[in-house]
Amino acid sequence: MSTIVRPAPSDRDPSAELRGPVVERDTWFYLNIALSLVAALVVAGLLYSLVNPGPLYRFWFRTFHHDLPFDIPYFRHFFTLPQVWSGVRLTFILAILAQTTGIVLGLLAALMRTSRIAVFRAVSTLYIWVFRGTPVLLQIIIVSDGISILLLSMDPDLSGAGWVSHLAILIGSNAFAAGYLALSLNEGAYMSEIVRAGIVSIDRGQMEAAKALGMTYPLAMRRIVLPQALKVIIPPTGNEFISMLKTTSLVSVAGLQELTLVSEQTFAHSFKVLEVLVAAGVFYLAMTTVLTVVQAQIERRLGERRADVRRNPFENLRRLFLGSADLRHAAPAALPPKEAR
Repeated sequence: MSTIVRPAPSDRDPSAELRGPVVERDTWFYLNIALSLVAALVVAGLLYSLVNPGPLYRFWFRTFHHDLPFDIPYFRHFFTLPQVWSGVRLTFILAILAQTTGIVLGLLAALMRTSRIAVFRAVSTLYIWVFRGTPVLLQIIIVSDGISILLLSMDPDLSGAGWVSHLAILIGSNAFAAGYLALSLNEGAYMSEIVRAGIVSIDRGQMEAAKALGMTYPLAMRRIVLPQALKVIIPPTGNEFISMLKTTSLVSVAGLQELTLVSEQTFAHSFKVLEVLVAAGVFYLAMTTVLTVVQAQIERRLGERRADVRRNPFENLRRLFLGSADLRHAAPAALPPKEAR
């Protein structure tokens, strides 16, 4: 015979215990809603000013007794310039190519870092130490201005017609090639640590089991270890890509006509410094926002985030401002397990 042991009834009203926290949470919830509405009105006013800047100019003059130092019509005009869109396209292409090459270099460096061969470990450690320990701006300058001189001295063809001389001329005269090489080498050093952390996170028994099945080390790494390590590698890789998109602005020192250099040349010609830089910032924000959304989708597909249960719009707003905890629907105390007597 078995019985169920239930907790003794309590004299206290459980709703009275929750009433205080719920009221406090509701207060913050409605306060956040009010602040959000104010922010939405401000944003709507700024967007309306892009179409009709007159009210904003009058408000600024009445408040600060000076004209607003921001030419809104020229700000709109900046988005129609063909050289700006060409710079945006070049920025995105450079970021994609450099990040892709950096991932490949990082994977090779991570495999060398975990290798049993001491020479491979030493070369990988030296590469990571140098490129992580020096500024990326300095690396870009060295690659664009100094590597070509070094390569010219290494050409065995004294006439200067060898492939080494051609490579030196390409790096020294092409800002895109120099920026691509510098950013790829720098990114490879950081990606190597990300890939190595993903590999180390996998239990060593996985590799031992693969070897027991007759797999070689490269085959086991490709089919067993790396697919499992992707869940650790993908999230920081997305962050690195977003960072790479912004780091491409440093290649402007090498003369690459990307978004930052185009913006500098534009305000040097028009003297609209604030308008041009704010518009360039809008471009960078748009690109990084798209990449952030893509990264979130990839992480969700890989199971890095829990799937949220879809609720009504009001409850979704509550979860947005107050978190996922819900004191109104607190789970009742679990009953003790059955005990045979």
